[in-house]
Amino acid sequence: MFDKPFEQLFRALERIENQLAAADHEQKKLLREELMALRSISDRFVEKWLAFEEKIADLTDFFDLENDPMQPPLPSVPSGKPAAKLQEVPFTGTYTSPFADKQDEAIFRSFRKGLGYFDLLMYPDAIRELERAVALDGDFAMARLYLALGYFGKGEFDKSAQQLNLVAVGQKDPLILSVVHNTFGQIYAARSEYGRAAQEFKQAASYSPDFTDAYFNLGVCQYHLHQAEDALVSFRKVLESDGQDWEAEQIVSLAWQQLGAVDKAHRHIEQAYRLNSSHYGVLIQFADLSQQVGKLDLARSLYNRARRFYPNRSEPLGGMGWIELRKGNVKEATVLFKKQLSLAPQHPQANFNYGWLLMMQGEVAAAERIFQTLAEKHPNFDLSRIGLARAYQFQDQPHKAQQILNQMLLSPERSIRKIGYLQLGKWAVEQGDYQHAIEQLQQALQLDRFSREAWYYKGLAHSGLGQTEEAKKCWNLCKV
Repeated sequence: MFDKPFEQLFRALERIENQLAAADHEQKKLLREELMALRSISDRFVEKWLAFEEKIADLTDFFDLENDPMQPPLPSVPSGKPAAKLQEVPFTGTYTSPFADKQDEAIFRSFRKGLGYFDLLMYPDAIRELERAVALDGDFAMARLYLALGYFGKGEFDKSAQQLNLVAVGQKDPLILSVVHNTFGQIYAARSEYGRAAQEFKQAASYSPDFTDAYFNLGVCQYHLHQAEDALVSFRKVLESDGQDWEAEQIVSLAWQQLGAVDKAHRHIEQAYRLNSSHYGVLIQFADLSQQVGKLDLARSLYNRARRFYPNRSEPLGGMGWIELRKGNVKEATVLFKKQLSLAPQHPQANFNYGWLLMMQGEVAAAERIFQTLAEKHPNFDLSRIGLARAYQFQDQPHKAQQILNQMLLSPERSIRKIGYLQLGKWAVEQGDYQHAIEQLQQALQLDRFSREAWYYKGLAHSGLGQTEEAKKCWNLCKV
């Protein structure tokens, strides 16, 4: 009775597969939505199956029926990599129950039900069944491993770690050990202990070199540790295995940004967008980077798309405000920044944008208060320091400004150091110290040779020294 609906599902899959082969970008997005709809239909079958299994188990126990005549499946570890094998009962031509007694049957039934709940992300139910299985058989490593993963999914990290330690005792299977270390890494990463997490992910990869999840997680930790070059090496392994991983492309883009290579960052976020154009983070990152590389029409289009699909998010308004500000349309920028601030009054970027606008309109003291509050509330929000330094410059407090910018030059992030050198260079241009400006701006360009702003001000500095040809070269590079 189930053949017909599943035949229809598979026919739909075949049709989508054929259409995908010739689909353009927009058609692929529609087909992807259809695939997600099919998945939701199949999920309902799984839910019914679980309810069906529950009823069978209840009837079996209540009426003391015969053992379950099914062999245990070979479960896949959550990574989706090759399964760690359970002992298989050889087929002899006639059926023999794989269970020695009622206890073995109860262990397997709880384990199988636990897996079903786990696959549906129903962690409390999965934990309940898997706890029954390991209570009956403490040596059932696979059940205990899934129990640890269930606790992790529920956010009970200490209980997860306790079960992982029990799994690891005497364990020789490299795949299971790889999953154990990967899960320990995820626990540390969830606590922002990225150094310890990275060590666990390296261990996971050493036990199973084809386990790309470990390389992905390692790359994320390396990015958070400001080890962008190492992160790129880790993600190269991920993308070699799966060139369609949009999340990997997105974080590779962030790593290139950390290294100051905005052009490469833009190229990778564009690829992430092609793979998943509906994800808000990808959409905004693509828009922001498009604005940074001077593709303002593309950036505006992306911000408008984000506003259309995510009307309650404030970032698109801020991005469009900066586009207007770059074009000298202060009135339009003011409207957009005020809308952003009213939509997200606690958002640090919204407050920074409004503070910068006030400073440009001559309300420097009010801007300084905003930047100072931001620096106190969000000490890791680097833009607040840029705002403060600029406010001190306008208020003729150069020593305070210099102190802040010098601190930025010590940042582990190339992008922050670049901004520090850029601000020092711009300030030197404004003061007429053109040679010093060139030196500072050259430092910024060594960190990001595609910085149009740095090339523009370097051109001004050369022009101030009467070096017309050098100035023209710099300004021409602004157009590239």
